[in-house]
Amino acid sequence: MLPWLLAAMIPVINVANISILAISARVWAGTLLRLLGTPLGMAALALAFGLEGYALIAVLVCAAVPTAMKGFILAKQMGGDAPYYATLVMVQTALSFFTIPSIIWLAQTYGP
Repeated sequence: MLPWLLAAMIPVINVANISILAISARVWAGTLLRLLGTPLGMAALALAFGLEGYALIAVLVCAAVPTAMKGFILAKQMGGDAPYYATLVMVQTALSFFTIPSIIWLAQTYGP
């Protein structure tokens, strides 16, 4: 199903014309909140409940994934800001290749 969702984004976003500087502050804010803020909040909750080891890592990985692609279809069908959502998904997915392994490493290194 994911290939069909990605194919639906092709007419909306032109990847060739995107530069890092052209991405709006709104996209960067949403990306930082999703990829860093959510795992930090979940880490605080998980540690408060006494999770450690693989359970802590599983919670952090689940919290660190990028936003869902299904929201793009919903935004497109209901008249939402589909180009914004497509850009948000693209940036979050690209950065999650770096943030998820970093979060796993941090949890293994500094976790209880």
